[in-house]
Amino acid sequence: MNHRVSHFVYSTDNNIGQSESFQSESLANQELRPTLEWCLNEFGFVCRSVSYDATARSCWLSRFTRRSHPELLEDDANSDYLENTCLNAERRCDGPIIFVKEENKRLGGPFEVDIYTNLSLIECQAQCLRAEKYFCRSLEYDEQIRRCIIFEEDSMSQKDDLRTSSSPTHDLYDLVCLDSPKGSEFPENSLTSHLFADGRRPDTAFQRYRNSRLGGEFHSEITGRSLSECLDECLRQASFQCRSAVYSDRFRICRLSRFNQRDGHRIIYDADYDYYENLMSMYYRHFT
Repeated sequence: MNHRVSHFVYSTDNNIGQSESFQSESLANQELRPTLEWCLNEFGFVCRSVSYDATARSCWLSRFTRRSHPELLEDDANSDYLENTCLNAERRCDGPIIFVKEENKRLGGPFEVDIYTNLSLIECQAQCLRAEKYFCRSLEYDEQIRRCIIFEEDSMSQKDDLRTSSSPTHDLYDLVCLDSPKGSEFPENSLTSHLFADGRRPDTAFQRYRNSRLGGEFHSEITGRSLSECLDECLRQASFQCRSAVYSDRFRICRLSRFNQRDGHRIIYDADYDYYENLMSMYYRHFT
């Protein structure tokens, strides 16, 4: 790959990787370009981001990003944060890749990198995952006209640019990395058999409802988790079938429920939480 160090996205005035709890490797007396080459050539772990302090000429390589672990990103006026975008689908996540759907939403800015026509949703998601000329982080799909739009940004990086679509069949799909290591199996029992309904996991695992939570009692609460860890917990529950989750970025609280709105529970406005409905349970019922 020519000019490989160009395959990084810059974000100034913050860093990730300086704490012992998530630091993968640190280097001293380094210039930026050799640091990026080091990240690309690292074989001990998948280097997904770099934090570089030009004043101290020090850097930190990490397998995490601000999307997989946003709580680890720290303000630092002396540091630049860079993400490795030269990663294929097998290397961009420690665990499985899923899509999180937001109905009737679109990104407001000029962030699209490719547009396809006459594709199914599954074909659109496949285009996102196997893209080589750009690093796909989200897509928009209009079911009625079968149009697929690929983006290098997502609703996390462009949260203020999230808009309501003029088309009722136009939806936004964020690509999300789950934390569970590849090769670790989902528990196989009657409560989780929906994960294997036709031998594969559907690509769209959850639908997000912002500033919302499900009315009624939740089954369990987990604290100190990232969003990807919360969604992974819901999919991997062996003691009950998790049909929905609510997550608070502010408090890092994850609540799992055996119910969803289709069980007669209302979605209630709550500025501190987002509600995630597990679409895999619907998928299971369709095939049984």
